[in-house]
Amino acid sequence: MGQKVLTVFFVALLIRLLFLFILSWHGYGQDFWLSGDTGGYVGIAQNLATHGVYSSDSIGLVPENHRPPLYPLFLVPFVVSNSSVLVVGFVQNVLVSSAAVFLYVLGRKVFRESVAFGAALVFAIEPAGALLSNVLMSEALFVFFFVPAIFFLVLFIHTQKNTHLFFASASLALASLTRAIAFYFVFLIPLAVLLACGKKIPWRATLVGLCVFYLVVSPWLVFNLVTFSSLQFSSTANINLYKDNVVQFERWLYPEKEPFFDSPENIKIILGGDEGINRAERAAKLGKAARDFILDHAFKYSVFHALYMPRLFIHDGYVYLYESLSGGKTSFSSIPLYHDLVTLNLGTLREKITHTPSILVPFFPKLFFVGISFLAFLHLFLSWKKEEKQMRKVSLFLVGFVLVYAFLVSPVGQERLRFVIHPVLFLLALDSLRILKEKYNFRFRLLDRVRV
Repeated sequence: MGQKVLTVFFVALLIRLLFLFILSWHGYGQDFWLSGDTGGYVGIAQNLATHGVYSSDSIGLVPENHRPPLYPLFLVPFVVSNSSVLVVGFVQNVLVSSAAVFLYVLGRKVFRESVAFGAALVFAIEPAGALLSNVLMSEALFVFFFVPAIFFLVLFIHTQKNTHLFFASASLALASLTRAIAFYFVFLIPLAVLLACGKKIPWRATLVGLCVFYLVVSPWLVFNLVTFSSLQFSSTANINLYKDNVVQFERWLYPEKEPFFDSPENIKIILGGDEGINRAERAAKLGKAARDFILDHAFKYSVFHALYMPRLFIHDGYVYLYESLSGGKTSFSSIPLYHDLVTLNLGTLREKITHTPSILVPFFPKLFFVGISFLAFLHLFLSWKKEEKQMRKVSLFLVGFVLVYAFLVSPVGQERLRFVIHPVLFLLALDSLRILKEKYNFRFRLLDRVRV
């Protein structure tokens, strides 16, 4: 096993370092490295190091809880030591490479070793994920905690050992302190217990697992209670509900009208000023406006949300990969095409393809992820017929987890959001191929090559 652990780790690390070298060779400036959410994380780290205030606001230093604390705290030593972004990228690459090792080491305890090794290698070499590991955002640290959290729960279902449950609880809590979405998955702890033990629920172990989770996140909850008089874990939910869900829903609902919710002036009206949206009380106003609009169009929003859930399994990230590595820009974005497809605006879709056939280029890598996702969901049906009882429970748990995750991140569904569940998708997909191979006796060379 040791040789394969080293193989997985160094393959993942070398590919990521290659992308880091290419990015540095292009000489990208601060605008690239601090794009998107990166500036917010770095701003918090700088204010923590300089002023001891948890805020991305460099002027007013107003405390906020928009971003959970672990990734900004991770950045603080690099800020204090004035380290290059390349050093941060290297450390993040080590973390993601370690997550690939977790996938192999923990996955092989439940699935066939050849399947676990193959899934770890696919995760290691997948290009868009390798690039994402170098971006100064929370995904790298999140994967490092989230992968063992999910697979320790899988191990608990498989073995019913309480230590696996406790490790999973601690890892899930650390993942929650890195990305707020993991906080919603606390329900996986009692769900894993229910699947593993049925009617004979070990209440003491379950309560200990939940206590471990809440004990780890409690400092952040206390900070929110003292600073904002609220036990809200993060203002991310309110902000994303407004900026992502409702803004896109309004465009889908009224494609011919000027959007109300995306207008900066209307946002100022909702907030009662222009001091920003990261503060908890201001984000709550956005969240309330978003929920009121959704409730007024509840059925249509349900349809919209369901239509956009598949984006998580279609978006590939290779356009961003190409633009980052080449230094150029393309017109290959498939997001407008997906919008035309789900709105059944087939005339416009056909016209775009006719005038610019090159926009179909991104659809080819999307087929890979569509196929992987299909095989992952197929695993539930294949294992139900063929595998032992515990494997059926594992498959039900993992497929159910993926569906809940897809529901939570809809309608955004970007590749960087799917990146954190790649280990689950790749493992289930390769095990589906293994079951099909054994059932229909066809050759699958990857599994044959990595077989012990």
